[in-house]
Amino acid sequence: MTPTDVRQRMIKSGFVPIPVSGKAPVLEGWQKRVETSQSDLDIWSRLHPLATNTGMLTAHCPTLDIDIMDEAAVNAAIALVDERFGERGKIMLRYGRRPKVAIPFRCDMPFDKIQISLIAPNGDTEQKIEFLGRGQQIVMHGVHPTTRELYQWSNGNPGNTRRIELPLINKAEAKALVEDIVAVMLNHGYQRAGESKRKSNGKSGSRKDNLENAANGGDDTRTDWGYLYANILNGHSYHDTLRDLSIKLIAAGTDPGAVVNQLRDLMERSMAPHDERWQDRYDDIPRLVRGAERLLRENEEREPTPPLGEDPPEPVPEAPQVPIAADEGATILDDAFTYLKRFISYPSEHARVAHALWCAHTHLIEAFESTGRLAFLSPEPESGKTRALEATEPLVARPISTVNASAAYLFRKAGDDAGPPTVLFDEIDTIFGAKANEHEDIRGFINAGHRRGATYGRCVVHGNTVLTEEVPVYSAVAMAGLRAGAASWFRHQDNTG
Repeated sequence: MTPTDVRQRMIKSGFVPIPVSGKAPVLEGWQKRVETSQSDLDIWSRLHPLATNTGMLTAHCPTLDIDIMDEAAVNAAIALVDERFGERGKIMLRYGRRPKVAIPFRCDMPFDKIQISLIAPNGDTEQKIEFLGRGQQIVMHGVHPTTRELYQWSNGNPGNTRRIELPLINKAEAKALVEDIVAVMLNHGYQRAGESKRKSNGKSGSRKDNLENAANGGDDTRTDWGYLYANILNGHSYHDTLRDLSIKLIAAGTDPGAVVNQLRDLMERSMAPHDERWQDRYDDIPRLVRGAERLLRENEEREPTPPLGEDPPEPVPEAPQVPIAADEGATILDDAFTYLKRFISYPSEHARVAHALWCAHTHLIEAFESTGRLAFLSPEPESGKTRALEATEPLVARPISTVNASAAYLFRKAGDDAGPPTVLFDEIDTIFGAKANEHEDIRGFINAGHRRGATYGRCVVHGNTVLTEEVPVYSAVAMAGLRAGAASWFRHQDNTG
């Protein structure tokens, strides 16, 4: 498809294309253009044959440009856009240099560009969030000048999607969306550019600013964040580096839980040996983050009142507030994560993460459509399976610890008003390794009870009358036993998906 063909399709779809070389428009006065005609395309093909890329004017098609190199942060921003505007129209994604992405909208009243510059966790100051608007353009088709690869689209493009199909947005909504996406970036370790320093006209900044400044190297300029990241990745000065980086991230307004996750991710990618020293520092991260929170909070509480006649320090914009419940939840999860390590030897750290999250899941089970079964299995006895269930019991909701529980007991506990129980079933191989006609009710309870609203049909005798009833069986179940004895259950699960 030639550039002229691309531009013709864009015109038919209601967009305003212009010829671009690389990323630069080649037309004089292009900022004031309001439309493009077929005669324009004919002229451009003769006068600008080397301008093979095609841009789109953004006056009536404002475009959100997420100029961020953190893939997880970009995906979170896309999810936010989809949640807020997905029902209003088609969310199209244009990629040039991934993971950066552009998302076109439409508007009735053009507005000027909205931009917030950010500082990435590695110190990069070139990343930003912006809405391109009146007097601007963005490349829609062609070859990216850096990657030398074609621009790519997801969920449609301006050649096969009409402008009227895009979500409608106004200036106020665009500003709010940019601010909310910036908040998402803060939770991924980014900072607003220029908000680390609060000194102007010779006046000192607040204690919080000075604390952050100390974390940045003791002067008014930023220490390269990349230095701290490199220390962790290379296994140097773990404690001091993790402490300093946690202070910097918390001072930047990053969610404490996100700080823990980010530091642990760095530790897991460390090229240094993952030995006992590494594990101790890894486990210590939640405490360091809590210490950073406490230090900043104490310094804010000690903020001095300026003497009469002096101007107060410039106000510090408040960091995004973390609900107390969310903060406490992160702390509880961290404590549970550390507690489990004391009693259980896992095949991998991922198994310990899954175990801790499953325990938390039991407290929220009624918010889920399904509950996964937790199984501690081994080929040999005396390998710690029972101890794993014992360590699990204090962490879960409404635990039932049983070896030879009757089916009637399980049905009654699952159906009472207290809510779905957590059944901790030891010696499970005695149930699934038995003959087919034994323990059928218990097997039915375990197999059917993974789905919310699931019931198990039974016949109940009342005097001379036989009645049928549907007994609720939705419950969390953790099992321990010999794998060989439970093999039939696993074959059943494999066959049913």
